[in-house]
Amino acid sequence: MLDATKFLQIDTIKKNEQTIEAQFKVNQNTLLGTETDTPEASMMELVKKIYENKENVHCSISSANKIKLISLFKPEEQSVVDMFINTKSYSEKNIGVSAEISTDDKVFFKFEGIFTLSDN
Repeated sequence: MLDATKFLQIDTIKKNEQTIEAQFKVNQNTLLGTETDTPEASMMELVKKIYENKENVHCSISSANKIKLISLFKPEEQSVVDMFINTKSYSEKNIGVSAEISTDDKVFFKFEGIFTLSDN
């Protein structure tokens, strides 16, 4: 599986109370000759890693109610990609998460699910 964290480099990241916005630059050199059979899994992992990094927590994806790969990401056509993450606390350990990965004119991926915080 292609690790999205290796070809997308964080350019900017902002956190509000229940929202995280990140903008990524595409590292074209990392992509030469790489493919993935499960791009949606790579995108889910990227959402999780950004959430963990910005909230300074460890978590697992305990449910994924909606995973929608709308369009394949073509790095040679996009130099910048945006991610929006909205969160809602359901309990002390369960966080509702909705996320979107897009550019100004195209949505690539949508996710809705629950992250469960680890004790680590």
